[in-house]
Amino acid sequence: MAEEARRMLEEMYLSAAEKGEKKAMLLVLEHADLFDVNCTDGDESTALMLALENRNIDMIEILLTEKRVQMGDILLRAVNAQFTPAVVAICKAVKARKELPGGLFCHSENGDFHPDMTPAVLAAQHNLFDILKVLIEYGATIDDPDLCEFNTEEFTLEHSVGRINVYRALTAVACICLTNTDPLEAAFKLSRKMRKLSESDFEFRAQYEQMAESCEEFAAELIDYIRDSKEQNIALTHDPKEWSRDSFRGDFKEPFKVKTAITYDQKQFVAHPHCQQSLVERWYKGLETYRRMKSMKQIFLSLLFVLCFPFISACYIVAPKRKPGVYLNTPYVRYLCHAGSQILFLTFLVVHFVHSSSKDKSEKDDRKEVGGMDIAMSVWDWMIVFFLLAMTWKEVTTVVNKGMTPFKENLQGKVFDMIVIFLYWGWLLCRFYVIWQFQFQPKTELVPALMQNESVVVSSPIYYSPSDDNAMLMEVGNDTDLNELRNKLAVTMQQEKYLQDQLDKLLTDRQYSQEDPESEDSSYNHRVKRSPARVKIGGSAKQGTSSTPYVGTNLTTMSAISATHPLLIGEGMLAIAKVFSFLSVARMTVVHLHIGPMQISFGRMGSDIVKFLVLFSLILVAFAVGMSELYHLYTMDLMNDCIKQAEPRCRIPYKDFQAAFMSLFWSLFGMTPIETLEVSVLNHWVTEMVGYILFALYQVIAIVALLNILIAMMSNTYTRIEDDSDIQWKFARSTLWMTYYEESSSLSPPFNLIPSVGTIKAFCASKFLKGKKARYRKKSLAVEIKDQEYKSLMQELVKRFIFSKKGDEDSSAQETWMLQLKQEVSGFKYDMFENLGNLSKTVSNIHKSVDENAPEDGGQFGSEFLKNMENVVKHAEDVALPVRPDIFTNSGNGDDQPSEVVYADYEMEEEL
Repeated sequence: MAEEARRMLEEMYLSAAEKGEKKAMLLVLEHADLFDVNCTDGDESTALMLALENRNIDMIEILLTEKRVQMGDILLRAVNAQFTPAVVAICKAVKARKELPGGLFCHSENGDFHPDMTPAVLAAQHNLFDILKVLIEYGATIDDPDLCEFNTEEFTLEHSVGRINVYRALTAVACICLTNTDPLEAAFKLSRKMRKLSESDFEFRAQYEQMAESCEEFAAELIDYIRDSKEQNIALTHDPKEWSRDSFRGDFKEPFKVKTAITYDQKQFVAHPHCQQSLVERWYKGLETYRRMKSMKQIFLSLLFVLCFPFISACYIVAPKRKPGVYLNTPYVRYLCHAGSQILFLTFLVVHFVHSSSKDKSEKDDRKEVGGMDIAMSVWDWMIVFFLLAMTWKEVTTVVNKGMTPFKENLQGKVFDMIVIFLYWGWLLCRFYVIWQFQFQPKTELVPALMQNESVVVSSPIYYSPSDDNAMLMEVGNDTDLNELRNKLAVTMQQEKYLQDQLDKLLTDRQYSQEDPESEDSSYNHRVKRSPARVKIGGSAKQGTSSTPYVGTNLTTMSAISATHPLLIGEGMLAIAKVFSFLSVARMTVVHLHIGPMQISFGRMGSDIVKFLVLFSLILVAFAVGMSELYHLYTMDLMNDCIKQAEPRCRIPYKDFQAAFMSLFWSLFGMTPIETLEVSVLNHWVTEMVGYILFALYQVIAIVALLNILIAMMSNTYTRIEDDSDIQWKFARSTLWMTYYEESSSLSPPFNLIPSVGTIKAFCASKFLKGKKARYRKKSLAVEIKDQEYKSLMQELVKRFIFSKKGDEDSSAQETWMLQLKQEVSGFKYDMFENLGNLSKTVSNIHKSVDENAPEDGGQFGSEFLKNMENVVKHAEDVALPVRPDIFTNSGNGDDQPSEVVYADYEMEEEL
C-alpha cells in the first residue's frame, strides 16, 4: 500500500511539474519525505527538466527551493534552451546552496552533451550575451585549452572535439566582448592562434580557419561603431607596450593599433575605411593641399622631392623644425626621399659596372691585376661601400632601439634586406682579402701555358721555373729552418704536378687545333697575346725559358686562377646583390592602385613555384638517374665522336648525373635537342628505344602535367588576389606606410650616418639634463590617462555592438515572443482555475445558506439565481480555457464537494 501511494505521489509530482500546476506541486512537496523528489518519467526526465522544457519559471523556482532536489546538469540544459530567467534562478539557487563556483561547471550526465561541455562554453558558442554575462558575474570562466584539464583522455576524438568546443567559445563574439578589456587585441591574438592551429592540426583545419576568420571579422566590425575622429584616434593609437619604451616621445598620434593588426595579419581590420582614413590623413600630414592637386601637379611635386632629397636631408640635419627640412616630418616625403636614395644607389651600381668593364688595360703598367681584373678600389667602389655602411647602420639602430620587433612585424622584408647587406659585405671582404694577398703574400699560382707550334708559351712571366736547380738552392741556402724548406719543397711539387696536368691538356687541345684550324679553340689561341717566355718541359729548357725564381708578377688571365678564388666568389656575391638591389625597388610600387595588386600576385606566385619545385625535383632526379644510368657507358664513344668532329668542348648530355640533371632541366624550355638520345653504336637500338621512351615520358609528366599544374596554381593565386584585390592592396600598402610613420626613418641612406640636431638634443636631454624622473612621471600619467580612455571607449563600443546584435535578433525572434506569450497565458489560466474553484465553493455555501434561511415564497428565486451562477462558472471553465485540469473538476450538483484529485489526496493522507 505504501509503495502504491509513493508511486501515486511521484506521478502527481511529475504531472504537476509538466503542466505547471503550482497548487498541486506545493501540496505534493508538503509530503516530499514520502517519495523521491529526483524521480524520473519514462524518458528519464526529472521534474526540473519537465519544468524547463515547458519554460515554466514559477515551477522551476518552486523546485529549486527544495534542497533535496538535485540540480544535476539542469544549468547546462537551461543554457541550451536559451532560457535566461531559468539560468538566473539556477545560479541563485547554486549560490544559496553555497556551491559556487563549482556548481557553474556542471557536465552532462546522460550523454546529451560532450563530456567537457560547460554552461559558459555552451553560452559562448551560441553568443548568448545575457546568459554568459550572468554566468560570468557568478564566477564562471572559460580557460585556455592548453592550460585547463579535460575529463577525456588526451589524443582521443573526445579530447580533440572538446578542445575545438572550448576554442569556439573563446573565439565567439560574446566571449571576446565580455571577458576582455581590450577586445581588439584579444581578437587579433585569437585569430593568429587559430591560424597556427590550422597548420598543425590538419584534421580540423577547416574549423580553425573558420574561427580565425570570425575573429578577424569581429575586429573589423567592432571599429565600425566608432562615431567621430576623437574615438578613432583613441582606438587606433593605443599600445601601452610601445608607450613604455624609452624611445617613445609622447606622440599619441601614431597608429600603433594598426601596426599591431599588421603584425597579426588582420587584413580586414587594416583595410577598414576607418583605419585607412586615419592612415591617409597621417600619410599626407603637412601636405594637406596635395590631394586636391591635379595629377600633373602631383607628379611634378613628387619628382621634385625625389630629385632634391639630398638638399632636404641636409636641411633636416641642420634645422629639423624649419623648411625645407620640416618636410621630412611628412611620411609621404620620407617615402619619396627613400625612393630617391634607392635610385641614386642603383645609379652608382650601374656606373660601377660600366667603369669596371670599360677600363683600358694598357693605360698603366703598374696596375694591381688578378686574372686580368684591376683589384684596386675605385671611386665607385668606395661609393658603394659608403652606402653599405649607411644601410648597415640603419639596421643596427633599428635593432638597438626596437630589438627584434621589426623582424617579427615584417619578417620577409627584413630577411631580404639582411641578405642583400650580407652579400655586399661578403663581396667587400673578398675584395680586401685579394688586395691583402696581392700586397703581402707571395704568388703561388701558376699561369697555364698556351701552346703554339711546338713551344709552350704564356701570356705573362712565370712565377717559378725549375730549369736551374741552383737558383732554388741559392734562394733557400741561407735558410736554416728545415720546416720552411719542406714547405717550399711541397709547394714546388704541387706546382710541378699542376704544370704536368695543364701540359697534357694543352697538348691535346693543340692536336685538335691542328686538325681544324678554324675551330673555336684555335681561333681563341690566335687571339691571345703571346709572350716570349717559355717553360721547361721534360727536363730540357726551351728557348726563352725564364730562370727568375719565385717572381711576384701579376696574373693577367682568368684561366690563371682557381674556380674558388676569393675574387670570383666576391664577384658572384656582388652580382647577386645587384640583382636583389634592383628587385627591392618593386616593393615600393605597392602603393600604386594598379601596380600594387600585380606586385602582390607576383610575390604569392613565388610560393606556388616553391610548392611546385618540391614535386618537380623528385621527378627530375628520378629521370636524371635513369638517363645517366642508360648513357654513361657510351661516354667514351661520344668523346671520340667529338674528337673526330673537331669539337673538343662539345657537351655530352647524359654522361653522369649532373649532366643528365642539367639536360633534363633545360629541356623544359626546349634547349635540349632530341639528337642527344642517339648513340654512336649503330646496332644498339634497345638503348635508343629506352632513351626515347624515358625522354618522352619525362616530357609528358614534367611539361604536359606538372607545368600545367603550376600554371593553374598561379592562375588561381592571381584570381584570389584579384577577387579580393581591394583588401589585399590596402593591407600591403599600409604595411609599407608603417615603415615611414616613425621619426627614426626620416633620414635615408647615406644621410642617416650624420646625426641631426634634433637627435643630438634628445640624446643630451635624456643623458645629462635634470628632471628626467619628473618627465618620466609625466609620461606615465599621460599613458595611464590614455589607457583609461581606451578602456572606456572599448566598453562603449561593446555596448553599441551588443545593442545592434540584439536588435537584429529581436527582428527575427517572433517564435521566442510567442513562447513567452504562451507562458503568460498558461500562468493566467492556472490562476483563473484556482480562483474559479474558490468561487465554486463560495457559491455552494451561499446556496446552502439561502435554502436554510429563505422564506417559502423566495426560495424558488434563490435557487434559480444560484443555478445560473453555477452555469456561468461551468461555462467559463469549459469555454474560456483550452485545458481543464481534473484537480478543479466539481461534481456539478451544487454541493460543496472538493475535486476528485483533492478527494484522492485526502483519502491517501488518512490512510497513511
